[in-house]
Parts: sequence; C-alpha cells; structure tokens
Amino acid sequence: VQTKIKKLNEFLYRSGKQAADNKAADWFHRVGKAVIFVEPNDDAETPFKAYALDPRSAFVVYSLRPGNKPVMGVNFVTRDGQAMFDVFTETTVFHLVGAVKGKMITTAKNQDFIVTATQLVSTEPNVLGYIPIIEYRYNSINTSAFELAIPLLDEISNITSNSCDGIEQFIQSLAIAVNCEFPEDTT
Repeated sequence: VQTKIKKLNEFLYRSGKQAADNKAADWFHRVGKAVIFVEPNDDAETPFKAYALDPRSAFVVYSLRPGNKPVMGVNFVTRDGQAMFDVFTETTVFHLVGAVKGKMITTAKNQDFIVTATQLVSTEPNVLGYIPIIEYRYNSINTSAFELAIPLLDEISNITSNSCDGIEQFIQSLAIAVNCEFPEDTT
C-alpha cells in the first residue's frame, strides 16, 4: 500500500497538481470558487495532467435530483468576439462555438457578459467515462474570502472621509487677524 501511495504522490507531483492547486486556491479566495481540469497524458511517468481553470469561464452543472450528481462540465474561452466551448459529459465531449456580448471584467454597470453557443462543431466519445472538470466552492453561497467584509470596509472608508471633511471644514472656518481693527458690531 505504501509503495502505491508513493507512486501516486510522484504522479501528482509530475502532473503539475501542486501548481494547479496553488492557482485554484488563489481563485478560491478571490471569487469563491475554484475549478480543476484533469486529463490523461501519454507519458507513462506522468499518466495525467492537472490544470487550474478560470472559474469565470469554467463550471459544473449539477442534477436537481437528490445527491446533485454532476451532469456536465463546461469550459469556454473567448477571442475576438467569438466563444469556443468544450462540454464534457460522462459519455461525450461536445465542441461548440458561439458569440460573446460584453466583457468579462468591466467597470461599466450596464454591460452584462453573455456567452451563447450557436453551433455544434464536433462530438467525440469521452473515453475517460467521467467529467474531468472538478469544482470547489469556498462556501455554500459562493462568496469569496473578502466579500462579506466589503460593506464594513465601505463604512470605515465613509467615516474616515467624513472625518477628514469635518477637519477641513473646521480649518476653513478659522480666521486669524493679527494687528487688525474691526468696526464695532462686526463678527
């Protein structure tokens, strides 16, 4: 048993699993979700490879039935207004293309990011027999490590800003007159 565990640890090391886990941990804390993709490799010394995917463009769809079994994993990339999808089920891999509207990271408030698959390019059997995309959630409400603190940080910023404004207004209200005479009834 120990030799099998040692061999598995060597495979994990060679597969890039540690680097993928480090990237996934970064995503996990930043956006509340991490996604790992594992695929077979032809090398006998490294029989599989592991990658961390961008969780903004990779996800797992779960069944609504009790147990919520994964039914498909999706990864897409966008280039020049076009989206390319890989959709994995336990039996089939679908390759699709589609259109993109908006930007994934944007400061515009009214600009939604919408990706739509419009054409099936090809299908192939999933020889693995399982969905190679694994999703990890930071918590049950899919929030990142700092999101719950944002309202508190905003209030601290507001109080600090108001305090600075108050000091500035107080300083502006001071007038010092040296060796000056003012008429009577002047304030």
